[in-house]
Amino acid sequence: MGVSHLTLSIDMTGRAVVVVGGGEVALRKVKRLLGGGARVTVVAPVTHQEISCMAASGALIWMPRAYQPDDLSGAFLAVAATDDRQCNLAVAADARKQGIPACLASDPSAGDWQLPALLRQGDLELAVSTAGRCPAYAVALRDMLAETIDERFGEALEAAAAFREKLLTEGKATPYNIQILREYVQNLIQECKVPHKEPAP
Repeated sequence: MGVSHLTLSIDMTGRAVVVVGGGEVALRKVKRLLGGGARVTVVAPVTHQEISCMAASGALIWMPRAYQPDDLSGAFLAVAATDDRQCNLAVAADARKQGIPACLASDPSAGDWQLPALLRQGDLELAVSTAGRCPAYAVALRDMLAETIDERFGEALEAAAAFREKLLTEGKATPYNIQILREYVQNLIQECKVPHKEPAP
C-alpha cells in the first residue's frame, strides 16, 4: 500500500520555489512552476539552453554555481532535480530542516510532494497522480483521458461557472438552486460526451 497523500490545488502566484539542477528534468519542473505563477530560482553550474534563455528574459533567476543549503532560505517549495542522487537527497534533507516541502526528481516517492500529470482545458484541470510510485503510468493515463476530455469540456466549464454566478447573484445557495445547478452541469457534460463532428467540407 502506498503512502497517503492529500491532493491540493494551491495558488502559487508569487510564491518562491528553488529548483536545484538545470537539465531536462529541471526544465520540465520549471515550466510547470512558471505556468502556475511561481517565482522560480534555478541553482546549477550549467543549465539547459531554455532555462538560460528564460533567465535572460527575466522569467526566472539562475544562480550559476553549485548548490548551497542557504539557497533554500525563504522558499515555499524546493525541487531537487540534479542527476546526482546524493545531491538530491542532501537538498531534500536541508529543505526539511527548514520546514520546506521537497520534491525529489530522482525518487518521487521519497519526496514530500510531486507534480501530477496534468490535463488542462481552459480553467478545467484534471490531475493524475500515482503518489510518486510510477509517474509514467500517470502520464499514460493522462494522455488517454486527453482523447476524451477535449476543449468542449473547458468551454462547458465557462458556461457552468456563469450559470452558477447568476444563481448566486439572484439568491442564496438554496437546496433548490443547488439541484438546478447540478442538473444544468449534468446536461452540459452529456452534451460534451457526444462525439465531436468535423464540419462538412
